[in-house]
Amino acid sequence: MENVEFENELSNKRVLYGKFESSSTRPGLVSFLMKKNIVKTEGQANIILLGVVIVCAVLAYIFIKSSGQVGNITAEQVIESAKRIQ
Repeated sequence: MENVEFENELSNKRVLYGKFESSSTRPGLVSFLMKKNIVKTEGQANIILLGVVIVCAVLAYIFIKSSGQVGNITAEQVIESAKRIQ
């Protein structure tokens, strides 16, 4: 029992928690916005990207709502349209 050796505790923590440590590299779109001098900081880039996501979500909602009765098609209508195609 006297010759028992333990691995370095710090190396075990790196293996277990290494995936959760923050990276020093910037994400692709953030660095793109900074390279093009559209924004100066990562925070500004994140705000711009969040705005883009919100605009896309609103546009998708508008397109889905304005598409009419796509979701209200009955089985009979599908059968009738299939008969007309043939």
